Amino acid sequence: LGWGKFKSRLDWSITAIMVSEYMLYILLSGRWDWVYYPIRLWWTAAWVAVLLYSFWKVRSLPARKPLSPPRKFLYGVQLFISIFLTLFVVLSVKGQFYSGPTLRLSFPLHHGRYYVAQGGNSAILNYHHLAEPARFALDFTRLGPPQRRAETLVPARLEQFYIYGDSVFAPCDGVVFRVETRAQDMPLGAIDTTYFVGNYIGIRHPEGYHVFLAHLKSGSIAVSEGDTVQAGQYLARVGHTGVVDEPMLHLHVEQSDSLAILTGKGIAVVFEEGRFLRRNDVVERYAATR
Repeated sequence: LGWGKFKSRLDWSITAIMVSEYMLYILLSGRWDWVYYPIRLWWTAAWVAVLLYSFWKVRSLPARKPLSPPRKFLYGVQLFISIFLTLFVVLSVKGQFYSGPTLRLSFPLHHGRYYVAQGGNSAILNYHHLAEPARFALDFTRLGPPQRRAETLVPARLEQFYIYGDSVFAPCDGVVFRVETRAQDMPLGAIDTTYFVGNYIGIRHPEGYHVFLAHLKSGSIAVSEGDTVQAGQYLARVGHTGVVDEPMLHLHVEQSDSLAILTGKGIAVVFEEGRFLRRNDVVERYAATR
């Protein structure tokens, strides 16, 4: 856009709208923990600078010029793409907000800066939103010193993910009613379809809700069914079990009469800060715990 050759301000405007929608969509929905989290702000600043620079360049052009058939066709294509991108931008913006009832929990990770990889009120930001029981689920990765989720851009080993093996703590007081421990940590690129959510813990919240923590590390779960736990109590470690692309902690809450996972109504959660988390949010916790 900054180096494009435009014949009119209309020509520039149509291109600017299309590209701006794409940039906004990537800003809101991109997985910035894959590369370098702060670049998200640089991306925004660079785009605003390019937009202003290009506007300054075309400010003296005529408002519009007669259109040739090829130019009309190009405008049609650009408008079609813009309409398509508008849908994704609207869903991305919608997913940032939720005004319904929520359940307040304690944050279950205590040792760093945690990135919301899946979360929000739309499927664009949170693919779990497509399934009613987990529609408000949250998946967390951990940002290490390079400000990304792993030591390298293309990690080859589980140990290269900063969240792998991280301690998981009870997000609420309650009674453990379901524990799955049979899943094994899978190598990268492999999934375990036998145990879909991998190793997990289900805690019955004092208000009757079911709080689930999933994809836990094989051999790390330190509680059993029937145990009473308190918020902040050590439970397990983050693993790579079940159907999951990479190590992460999955958390969701259900309102259900069944003890089985993924059978109830999804409930939105907030943590100590009281904010509704969505993709690209970061939560910092540095507690003196194991």
